[in-house]
Amino acid sequence: MPVSRLLVEGQLDAEVLLPLLAGNPVVTGGSPKGSLPPRTRDLRRDTGQPVCYLRDRDFGYLPPADLGQPTVDAKAATAILGWRWCRHEIENYLMDPGVIHAAFGWDRAAFEAQLVTAAQSIKHYQAARWTVGQARQVMPPAKEFPSKPAECAGHDFRLPADLSQMGTMTWVQTQAATFLGNAQMALGPATLNAALAVHSARLTDAFLSNVANVLVWCSGKDLLTAMLLWLQTTHGLHPSQVRTRVRDWIVLNPDQTLVLLPEWAAFRNLLRTYA
Repeated sequence: MPVSRLLVEGQLDAEVLLPLLAGNPVVTGGSPKGSLPPRTRDLRRDTGQPVCYLRDRDFGYLPPADLGQPTVDAKAATAILGWRWCRHEIENYLMDPGVIHAAFGWDRAAFEAQLVTAAQSIKHYQAARWTVGQARQVMPPAKEFPSKPAECAGHDFRLPADLSQMGTMTWVQTQAATFLGNAQMALGPATLNAALAVHSARLTDAFLSNVANVLVWCSGKDLLTAMLLWLQTTHGLHPSQVRTRVRDWIVLNPDQTLVLLPEWAAFRNLLRTYA
């Protein structure tokens, strides 16, 4: 059964995907990424329909080995619940050189050169964002700081054996110390410096001379911002105007867009052959 409804993060995502999917499935924007999985599960339960979601990869997940189709983000039992983009965010697709050339008629080689220059100028910032993004992934989640002792976990009607003021104070302090220790381990200077060194070693000028690497490893919004001066002086456009005009071109040219962006074409097939 094809996916009946696709939830996405932003309104821009919905505006771009709507013409590409032509109502099959229906696209709904405006869901923060943290709420996408639970909202999808709720809609599945309430409607009995195969609802799924699509989210940005951001700096939380390293790029997948297979860039041909979005990566599975979560499953409900054996069924896929949602996916995440192979590239960083939707802007990374809107500024694809092939799409830019088709939408504006700009010289592709000149645009690619500016894209590479922009990426190389923000490489240290991108390495830092990767460091923070990956650290957030290993931070202890809220469930690791539960509001009752382990002896009561999983039981609705159980109290701890020691209900004294001193006993409960000891539990609070032990609980907090354990959580804080895990957080400090994830965010300690040695841990962060080692991670930053790894990301910096990857994002070299040579690595970022490849446009494919740029579009996968750098934030599209950051790239557009780094290109602001060139965009304004050469084409009289602000990055937000570039994004809007590419969106409008995609709305009018969905078939050509799917040819230029094979990952999107593969994703449409995934949605329509969903079982």
